[in-house]
Amino acid sequence: MLSMIKDLIMMTPEQVRAFILEQACRFEVVEGADFVLLINNDAKKDLCLVSHYDTVGNTPPKVLKQESNILHTDGTSILGGDDRAGVYACLKLADSVRYTLFCDKEEIGGLGAIEFCESMPHFTTKAFIELDRKGNNDSVYYDSISLDFEEWVGSFGWKPNTGSFSDISKLTPYFNIPSVNLSVGYYNAHSKREILDLDVLETNICRVKRMIDEYDNRPFALD
Repeated sequence: MLSMIKDLIMMTPEQVRAFILEQACRFEVVEGADFVLLINNDAKKDLCLVSHYDTVGNTPPKVLKQESNILHTDGTSILGGDDRAGVYACLKLADSVRYTLFCDKEEIGGLGAIEFCESMPHFTTKAFIELDRKGNNDSVYYDSISLDFEEWVGSFGWKPNTGSFSDISKLTPYFNIPSVNLSVGYYNAHSKREILDLDVLETNICRVKRMIDEYDNRPFALD
């Protein structure tokens, strides 16, 4: 675990994209200028995981430190756990779902998500699960279109919270597909005080894996 997440944090967005493609040899790949979609034709679970591989400023930290289960910088730069933690989680879970979407330029308006919508207007899946939320137990619904879906997510212990924006803010209104953004263990995003709790990240990867494993592929009723 430590090697991959540390490597991802120390990469530029271009390097992260190249790394994703290196890991994707077992999947069908659809590329746009600002997105990469992995299609796992062997997966039975019709869900789409989402994360973004850009960071605020797009500059890797100069110094990466670890104290116990916490990653942080030396205080001179942001960490980039938002959303390299999500990229890491999506790579770990990609074998379990039909689709995994990695977007660029989320931090400047979700341009990768917009391009995905325009490039694949007929894309369909049962739900988007984005892994791009601070903290340890949040579920955020920017567009609440399915109480059925929200109750299903809540049954795994996630607690609803509010948020301002993520890629699914573009995806759900366009496709009319329910979505949620879940915590991946970073705190103080967009600041030089940002940290990433590795225990939370690993625990929540396991939680999402349980959600996937227990999902019965039923469509979620829309409100």
